[in-house]
Formats: sequence, structure tokens, C-alpha cells
Amino acid sequence: MLRPSRQPLSEAQAFDKLATLCAASEHCRQEMLDKCKAWGLTPDAAERVVSQLVGERFVDDNRFAPLYVRDKARFGGWGPVKVRAQLRAKGIDDETASSAVEAFDKDEWDEILLHALRQKLRTTKKDDPQKLFASMVRFGMQRGFDYASIRHALDKLIDTQDAADDF
Repeated sequence: MLRPSRQPLSEAQAFDKLATLCAASEHCRQEMLDKCKAWGLTPDAAERVVSQLVGERFVDDNRFAPLYVRDKARFGGWGPVKVRAQLRAKGIDDETASSAVEAFDKDEWDEILLHALRQKLRTTKKDDPQKLFASMVRFGMQRGFDYASIRHALDKLIDTQDAADDF
């Protein structure tokens, strides 16, 4: 959003604000370009500011991607499909996004999904086993997991004593 009553920021001011922001937490190149645009910088000026941030290592998409994967997986409960899609939406190239997602521990993805499904199972009606199964699969897919992973996690849940009666 443009700053309606103020002058646009200068390149130096934008750089200082963005460098401070990047010093506190990781950000990707596209986020920085979006902020520059919101502050009223021209596309050329924004590109110069972001290039300087990249040159001085304040911004690095290769460093950002694995940290984003970890945060969204551990704290958001997101699966690899959703995380990869969100990285692409942030302007991260496919190769960087895929390698960051693949570098995350497969066993941890499985635990995140299993935990989410256990929580969902507690709050879902258990009248009809087919509807319950479909509901759990939809939930897992909305979280960003593929069908094979969801099926494997549901099989684990069914094998546990406390959930066997629910399916």
C-alpha cells in the first residue's frame, strides 16, 4: 500500500529499514521487493535496493527456504506439498523450494502428520467409518500432505489401541 500523505522513501531509507528487518529475521527477495513497492519506490529503485541487500547477504533465498520449511512444518503443521507451493508463491524457484522441502527430515513430516490426525480424530464425528476416513484424508490433504503419507499415518493410527475402535 502506498504511503498516501508522505513522500516515498529514498533508496537509502528503504535499504536501512529492510536491513534492520532482515537482521531480525530471514526474508526472501520477493518480500523485500513487495515492501519497496508498498513504500512507493519505483521498480528500478526497488531492484537496486534488493540487489544491495542480496550483495551484502541480508537476503538469501537459499538460506531462507530451509528455515521457512522448518517453521511452517513444525509450528504450522504444514505438509511438504503446501510448503512447496507457498515457497513458489514467495518467488522461490522450483529447484530451491524442492531441495529445501526434501532436506527436511521425512520422519519429522510423518510425526507432524500423525500428530495433526490424532488431534483431528478427537474432534470428528465417528458415526460412519467411511465418512470418517474421507474426512481425515481431506484434512491431511488440506494440511499439505500427499495421499500415500496420509494413508500410512491413518494405518498407524488404526494400529494403535485407542484409535482402533474409531475407524
